[in-house]
Amino acid sequence: MVCINDLTVKGFCLQELRKEISDLTDKNNEMKNRTMVLESYNDIGRRLENLEMVAVGEVEYVAVKGGVAVNK
Repeated sequence: MVCINDLTVKGFCLQELRKEISDLTDKNNEMKNRTMVLESYNDIGRRLENLEMVAVGEVEYVAVKGGVAVNK
């Protein structure tokens, strides 16, 4: 009798763990799909348009001639 109860309890625990694995697998797949959508060029481009940024024109760099000294 005790052995049957023990097997029943273990069976329920195993069933719950399998359900948890299934739920976590589903959640993981959802997260992977969401990541792929957020990393897609189309989505990035759409989000960039919403930032209302302006394109960079010509860039000029400052050249330093000679040595540079730093004092603490």
